[in-house]
Amino acid sequence: MSSTVRAPSTPMPRTIQMPARSSHPVVTPASGASSLSGTLRIVGTVTAEEDLEIAARIDGAVAAPGHCIVVQAGAHVDADLLGRDITVHGQVRGKLTGTEIVDVRSGGAVHGTIAAPRVVLEEGGVVQGRVDTRPVDAALRVAAYRRRQS
Repeated sequence: MSSTVRAPSTPMPRTIQMPARSSHPVVTPASGASSLSGTLRIVGTVTAEEDLEIAARIDGAVAAPGHCIVVQAGAHVDADLLGRDITVHGQVRGKLTGTEIVDVRSGGAVHGTIAAPRVVLEEGGVVQGRVDTRPVDAALRVAAYRRRQS
């Protein structure tokens, strides 16, 4: 069973600092983040030990544990994502596991499952699927096990 959720009409600015009217941080990747450009199509698993900006088409899995993943506007990701902070401006189909936060921005859409202790849904963002805001320790153990098996 899935449902579509639309965010309330409280827009939040894109910043690293705590917004004045919010109790949660909005995280951007560091300036030295790796970038997968929109001209790429990747089929398989992408792993990174640094922040990652995705504008590409990805089918598979993306893992940047302990780091920030940003799915840029225009990106189409059909993959499971694992990161500390995940921000979605584009289209994602799969399971998003954020150890701190998953942030779906205006124009962004997630079709699948979000697992994170905190979830932000900006006005104009769409989530169709399940949202689990419990701690994600079990999901991290499963992801680590799967990485060791590949």
